[in-house]
Amino acid sequence: MYLARNEDDGLIAAKNVSFRNRISEDIEKLKKLYKDICKLEHHNLMYMLKTHHETTSEQPSFWLFMELCSFGDLNVIYRNHPDYFAFDQIKPRLGMMRQMIQGVSFLHDRGYAHRDIKPKNIMATMNESMQDEVVLKIGDFGLSRCLRLENDPNNQMDSDVGTNSFKAPEFFDLNKKYETVGSVEKTMLEKPYDNSVDIFSLGLTFLAVWQPYVNGKDRKENVILNLMPNVEASMTTGMLLMWSCRVIPGVQIAMT
Repeated sequence: MYLARNEDDGLIAAKNVSFRNRISEDIEKLKKLYKDICKLEHHNLMYMLKTHHETTSEQPSFWLFMELCSFGDLNVIYRNHPDYFAFDQIKPRLGMMRQMIQGVSFLHDRGYAHRDIKPKNIMATMNESMQDEVVLKIGDFGLSRCLRLENDPNNQMDSDVGTNSFKAPEFFDLNKKYETVGSVEKTMLEKPYDNSVDIFSLGLTFLAVWQPYVNGKDRKENVILNLMPNVEASMTTGMLLMWSCRVIPGVQIAMT
């Protein structure tokens, strides 16, 4: 990620997406996806300003120019502003959850599935009118898919993508298929899934808001010791996180 300056918007963020190990069909889909994402405007989505296809270098790439979220992601906020996650700060944390729900709901209403919801992809900035309020914005749409073409039989999701510790159970399919296209190997699931996988990932991200952690070890120790004192410490983090998401989505339902 780079810091850039735009004549109209001042300081902005710039990200270079490499096309290495991508087949031409996937490259075209990614370019179209980001051009479509640039048309979406919501206060809880990271605003994409424009895109640029770099063809002059030996390795073609894609530049994304987006609004600058000065607070960083949820993990950075926890490290730099732990007061936002203090035990008695219930209202601010509920506010964070509400904003994430609104962002995901907007994406789903417009036919998109994010497929990689996690704290690192939840960016934050300051509310200009209320200086003590953090505004959360969902970012990094590289794994997103648009499902608006419901009559297209090829427009279904069966790729094994995302971050393992925030994936929905649908991704842990033992009957996976492996396809090689050119030099690229893809992992496909036997059964297609829909955008509800984002809701599961959202639940695990809510857990990070209520029980913040700095790294994987910190997450495992805090979740086990503070949330489930009767669970044996030998239980894997993945199993524990799956359990937690069965509980937390109830908050999402109650808040909408």
